[in-house]
Amino acid sequence: MRRTKWNALAFLFSGALILAACGQQPGASESAGEEPASQEPAASGEEPTGGEFADTITMALDAQVGNMSNANTDVPTGRITALIYDFLYTLDDTLTPVPQLASDLCDVSEDEITWTCTIVDNAFFHNGDPITVDDVVYTYQLAISPNCTYNPSVCLTDFASGVEALDDSTVEFTLIEPYAPFATTILPGIGIESKAVIEAAFEEYSGGTEGLAAEDVQAIVDELTATSTAEEPDPAACTAAADEATPILEGAGVEFGSAEDFAAEDDPETADVDETSTGECEFADSLIVPLQSVADSLSAEGIDAVAAAYQLLSFNRDPVGSGPYQVDSVSLEGVVLTAFEDYWQGAPVTQTIEMPIFTDVAVAANALAAGELDWVNDLTPDARAAVANAVEAGDVQLAEYNDFGNYDLQYNMHESTTLPSGEEWQGFFYDVNLRKAVQYCIDKANLVDVATDGNGVPIEADIPPASWAFNTDLKPVERDVDAAKEFIETATVHTWTMGDDGIYVNEDGEPLSALVLVRAGQQDRVDFMNLLSEQVAECGIDIQVEAADFQTVLIPSLTYPHIPPGQDEPWSAYFGGWGVGVDPDPYALFHSSQCSNEEQPDTYNYVCLQDDEIDRLIEEGLATSDQAERTQIYFDYQARMQELQPYLFAWSNVNADGLSAGMTYDDGPLELDSPLWGWRREHLAKSVSE
Repeated sequence: MRRTKWNALAFLFSGALILAACGQQPGASESAGEEPASQEPAASGEEPTGGEFADTITMALDAQVGNMSNANTDVPTGRITALIYDFLYTLDDTLTPVPQLASDLCDVSEDEITWTCTIVDNAFFHNGDPITVDDVVYTYQLAISPNCTYNPSVCLTDFASGVEALDDSTVEFTLIEPYAPFATTILPGIGIESKAVIEAAFEEYSGGTEGLAAEDVQAIVDELTATSTAEEPDPAACTAAADEATPILEGAGVEFGSAEDFAAEDDPETADVDETSTGECEFADSLIVPLQSVADSLSAEGIDAVAAAYQLLSFNRDPVGSGPYQVDSVSLEGVVLTAFEDYWQGAPVTQTIEMPIFTDVAVAANALAAGELDWVNDLTPDARAAVANAVEAGDVQLAEYNDFGNYDLQYNMHESTTLPSGEEWQGFFYDVNLRKAVQYCIDKANLVDVATDGNGVPIEADIPPASWAFNTDLKPVERDVDAAKEFIETATVHTWTMGDDGIYVNEDGEPLSALVLVRAGQQDRVDFMNLLSEQVAECGIDIQVEAADFQTVLIPSLTYPHIPPGQDEPWSAYFGGWGVGVDPDPYALFHSSQCSNEEQPDTYNYVCLQDDEIDRLIEEGLATSDQAERTQIYFDYQARMQELQPYLFAWSNVNADGLSAGMTYDDGPLELDSPLWGWRREHLAKSVSE
């Protein structure tokens, strides 16, 4: 699963297993002749092994939450949905698919097109309604719809043709072609939701949009886009366009902010850039995505209309889940979850999970060391340093494991972007020679080691070292300043000559310069880019690094046409990352069809990699089940990615989550060497006695 559009989507218990060629799809433990891991709770009346447990666990979130549903697209919200929903499958600590709401592993037809799954008959939603096969079918119909507004990594339009109930307990999925990640990404990645709740929310939404014409709403979307992204945005025009949009969103029950929320003061440390803004045009821009969903919903019928509006409906903010925890409250300060006492696998041991927001992970780590938090995910090097003494003293324990993610300098490769002024824009890094120049100009291994304090592993493609598909044959290039300069001087899009200040200039007098946004509060990323900028300056490339706010800058910057707030052109490069499954699925990130544009502004291939060979390898990898064949396909894919350099692939973490010493399962220890160390969610506990 992708973590976020800008960082990486939360690791929603998605790992990897090779699918069986036919018959029942086995887990790894079954293929070894062992029984799959049991998910049964401790027998009633049985004493837990850990003694007494606290009523509350406190876990840090690193940002505000978004849609608490299958439409979640960010790390903190993904962590919440992993606790409040159940899935047909889950992945255990060995990353093996095991049944969750499915009563057993699904049967797979010989041609791997038909998957037949039976669901348990004793599970309930948080509102007390039983979970039925109709809920499963409806949840997946929304994923299959061409208007799917789930997280794009679990939208199935291109992979599944249908889903239907065969009887009261059996659901049948029909795929378009064999799809290897179905067991490891989709079945453990789509939370089962209540059909009744969704339909009631859509009915309420429809009452608020009744009488609207799709073409009229689309016209307002177009006006918002034109005014908010104009070369010289006019606050008055932006306000006028927003004034047309907000009554529609209010009627639809959609929450939105105000211009004041987007107002910005000038940063004295960036004297060459004026960030001052009263927020009118940034606010107008924030209305485009929800209003586009309204327009799409009005122009569709049936399940497709619901799918288009899904991300706007009220349950996204007040979810009715199916997992061991339910949402008690959401505020600017954080989220509180409480135990679902009627959870079908047994009431959770811990009554409450409090989730305060810490936008700086190092600050959260200090709170963990001080005993004010119990759980901090994804410790950065400075955060690890903050807990080092507490770890040595035995007050904090670390879950350490190879991360299924990558951090990268990502290049804008759109061949042409039409600016609101009507001018055509193309970033310098559209030219592969300039991307190769950066690759050859840096000592990547040293930069990664310094920036991550030794916790990062340099990579050459997006499949991480933790994956079975990782290509160990790929070798990094040696730093070669002369070779880097030769790439620049033989570039094909522009003619570059060295300027008097040591920075290349093209035939139009434009310097080879790029502003790179990095998420504020992630010091390892900022440090890497600062070190990189020093090295590439020796090759005539000017990189300016700017730490940017998660919500107000990075999110809108990754929506087409990718113009950061306060700027008048798209970004040329951006530093971010992704979380991936060990069963690779790079379709959403790198398939040509997923390039962002006016028609699909929020796709994840926002760098717009378009390459026929990459497309072919992605398609073959997803449709091939044979282990050896898939391995070779992904080896070839990684070699091609290293050649194209759509990203400067930087590193994958040896990750660490910080936990208070008392964190455990109620019936045994946590599996602290696994990324899914807490996969048995209802058994998570904090011991308060020896």
